[in-house]
Amino acid sequence: MDQPARSMLDPRLKEHLAAQEFGTLSTWCENAECAIRLVQWLGGGNTQAQLAVVLIDDGYSPRKGVLKYCPSRTAAPSDFLAFKRASGSGPSGFAKEHLVGIDRAADKPIPNGSDGLFLLMEWRSGGRDNYDTMATLLDREILGTACETIVKSTLLEWNNVKHKVEGPKADLPAVNFLQEILGRRCEPGGPIRAATDRLGMPCADPYLHASWGKLLSNPLAAATSGTWIGGMSVLGFRGNAHGDLHADNILIPWPHQGSLSVAHFKRYVLIDLSTFSDRGLIAVDPAHLLLSIIARRLGDVSAARKSRLARLVLEPEY
Repeated sequence: MDQPARSMLDPRLKEHLAAQEFGTLSTWCENAECAIRLVQWLGGGNTQAQLAVVLIDDGYSPRKGVLKYCPSRTAAPSDFLAFKRASGSGPSGFAKEHLVGIDRAADKPIPNGSDGLFLLMEWRSGGRDNYDTMATLLDREILGTACETIVKSTLLEWNNVKHKVEGPKADLPAVNFLQEILGRRCEPGGPIRAATDRLGMPCADPYLHASWGKLLSNPLAAATSGTWIGGMSVLGFRGNAHGDLHADNILIPWPHQGSLSVAHFKRYVLIDLSTFSDRGLIAVDPAHLLLSIIARRLGDVSAARKSRLARLVLEPEY
């Protein structure tokens, strides 16, 4: 009796995909004669997208890649176009060395059956080293050196090009600066607003009551209505920016022998360029990377220590 044909798409991908999305991608795999197997899910992002490291086998050499599912928001996702724009950014050779491209198995976006899409991105491999995400460094002392090396490169090397000057100065009202960074996150239904609603924190009140009896300035009021920062301005320098930089979006080479060094970190690769902008606020990427690392590490901190840390941050003179 004949054995049923093995599915071209790993059934474990159903874990994070709806039945329709999985079925549409499975059909694409069959028609493209491209098998996709799950290696691991990636996390830590700031969007609703799902990312997974996968093995791609389309009849050529099997290889690692990154599968990204971009769900529809209010319009068809523009992730593929963002990748194309990123591929031409920076000085000559920068994109080829430091920015991931689209895998050759899918040089066009793969529809998901509604308004979303799938992307298959390259995974840097080959040569004398293996690549892995920077998340593997989260419990190592060398993490700070990696962050310093990569952030310096993205700020200086990636932006070592002429940018269009749109005005005589880069000043932005402070509230506009915050709102551009936060986007819809503080609006009703956004993730920050949802979290504060669960905690019972008022959005518009200028003060919050601390558990130890003091009044604290409400950062949500500043971000939503400009309370505390009205009339203030900041330097909003713009340029090439990733837009969602975190440890799972950075690949670093791991040597087969010896230890990691600055030379390895200088060969980093940024993946998931869906949020790329050549007019982004360049202050965002370093801050987002730092805060995402802190958020990941806080999972191992006890509630009592989190409370003491919060008080130290909010009332450093205590």
